[in-house]
Amino acid sequence: MTRMKARTAILGVAFTLSACGGGGGSGNDPADTGGAPQGPDLFFGAADSTASGNGLSFATADTTAVGVDSVSGDVVVSEDLQGQSLQVRIMRNKLDTNTGALTREVLNETAQFQTNSAGEQTLTLTLDGETLTFLAALDTDVVAPRGDGTNIGFRGEEVQGDFTFFGSVFADRTRIFGSRPGEAENGLFLVGFETDPDVVAARQGTVTYDATLVVSGVFNDDATLTNQNLGTALFTADFDDNMVSGDFSVNVGDGGMALALAPTAISGNGFAGDLQITACGSANCTSNSDVAGVFFGPNAEELNGIAQFDVSATDASGNTDSFVGSGVIINGD
Repeated sequence: MTRMKARTAILGVAFTLSACGGGGGSGNDPADTGGAPQGPDLFFGAADSTASGNGLSFATADTTAVGVDSVSGDVVVSEDLQGQSLQVRIMRNKLDTNTGALTREVLNETAQFQTNSAGEQTLTLTLDGETLTFLAALDTDVVAPRGDGTNIGFRGEEVQGDFTFFGSVFADRTRIFGSRPGEAENGLFLVGFETDPDVVAARQGTVTYDATLVVSGVFNDDATLTNQNLGTALFTADFDDNMVSGDFSVNVGDGGMALALAPTAISGNGFAGDLQITACGSANCTSNSDVAGVFFGPNAEELNGIAQFDVSATDASGNTDSFVGSGVIINGD
């Protein structure tokens, strides 16, 4: 399996289990920036075997999402994706850097991977009715706009599996991802080959999936859009009972916060549900968060998803640590 270097900063906060006061509700949003996410429901999988949720073919043993360039050795988009058109669910966060107001959106957009005349892999996305082309720089950190009109603003941040990777399209005070001066944006999304729902229904036994929460959003009342790892997740798929549950460790608050997805029915090749607080190292914690996941690979080898987080933790002295944002859940072996 090919892996690419992670480019997200991991928060160095230890997680401990302890009693938590408080329950659901939006709680202390940073600078009142969160608001209700806009867009369709989070579920993005396939209801049946008629077609995948993203429009690609279902995964087979011969399909991969990433490859390695035979000359440079760089991680690249696989030939199986070249020329393919697919639907991507983009978790977009837009920050007004003047006021600190954060807007969260869930977008359904069309994407296509191609190779330009210079031999470079490109990603074309429709965003807000506009077609933008990005250099598909899976293994580099280039982010500047080029003079030829191509916006260098996409990269596959981290490849965790053979059948899936995630990418981000981003902007900081430039006209790349629809932003204007005084705005910063980041949109995270998944690309991959889904498991046929008939295969999911036929699977037996219990399988666990480790995952990383890669998000963009705002911590506390800081008017800065960050892009980093928020924590980890462990999903358990009980294929005999057709259910998925999950335990999340989130790096917010003194000692961290534990969230859980209660046993949730698998629908087709995916699921969606709310995340509830199960433990917290602070005096009071709140969460208004939800998650959706899809199985990828010919035999559900990978489980990846998207999530929205609105969490806060207030200690006994009244100090509040909070995060509002969204992103992807990427599964690794």
